Amino acid sequence: MTTILDTVWNIPLRRALFGWEQSQWNELVDCLANFSDGVYKVKSMRFLDENSTPSNPLWEKLVWLRLVPPKVEIFMWRVVWGRVPVKVELLKRGVPIIENSLCSLCKNSPETISHLFLFCTGVWRIWMKFCALLGVSTAFPLIPLEFLEAWMWMIQLKNMSWFSLIPFVIIWSVWLARNEVVFNRKGVDWLQLDFLVRVRLTTWMKSLFPGHDIPLDCLISGLCLALNFCKNPKRAPNSGRCCPPPCGGIGGLLRDENGKILFQFSEPAGNGPPVLMELLALSSEITGMLNSFGLVLRLIPRLCNAEADKLAKMGIG
Repeated sequence: MTTILDTVWNIPLRRALFGWEQSQWNELVDCLANFSDGVYKVKSMRFLDENSTPSNPLWEKLVWLRLVPPKVEIFMWRVVWGRVPVKVELLKRGVPIIENSLCSLCKNSPETISHLFLFCTGVWRIWMKFCALLGVSTAFPLIPLEFLEAWMWMIQLKNMSWFSLIPFVIIWSVWLARNEVVFNRKGVDWLQLDFLVRVRLTTWMKSLFPGHDIPLDCLISGLCLALNFCKNPKRAPNSGRCCPPPCGGIGGLLRDENGKILFQFSEPAGNGPPVLMELLALSSEITGMLNSFGLVLRLIPRLCNAEADKLAKMGIG
């Protein structure tokens, strides 16, 4: 509730302001002083802001690119400003954390914005894969804004506009994976995260470059095919809306040679392209079949499994 007495705004606060909030509060009070009628209107505030605050072209080059869904751009803006509720930031604001302030993904270092999105061990490997694809070797700045500036500078040298999608894709995917760990108590699957990064990247890429007929599954498995994509992506209009993809499900059954059903399953699978849904269905069917026979399916990384690596190479020819 707000009231006005003698052209002075009286705004009761629920709590005392933090030190870093005081300057922002003073700026807000100065802005409200322009509403002499005592009525706050969003339209008037926007007009006042547009006429009093000079535009910063840096944001249009780094964040407001209109290449990704609006909610992803907004989240990137929050990352740059340090307004993401990671554990260390929550501790600064006095929010009690039950367990600890360690990274939700690697459990090794404090969960800061820079660590979670740039320097976490598994996340770092994903970044390095794209740096190798770009053909560069670099050290990342510690500050997200400086990192974005360095990344955009690199892709300008390589003249590959679609590489500007990569920071948005990785940071958004890491945040979703982190929330799955925190709120749903799931373990992080680095292989799946790497795959989902590729899926999001290629899906958004296909929408920006509609003239290319490379199949989506080919792009997911071989991003090098996208190196010849056109230089000027199809940007979304300023007022564009992004509709979330529909939720999907997977199901299947296993029969013997006589047609008798040995195992069947049906479960939700969330959002994803058909290729990912088929892979999840195969994984669930194989796991369920093995469990029905008392067997256990365990994933061993390729580097630690010489026999499987040899068979895979033999299959390639």
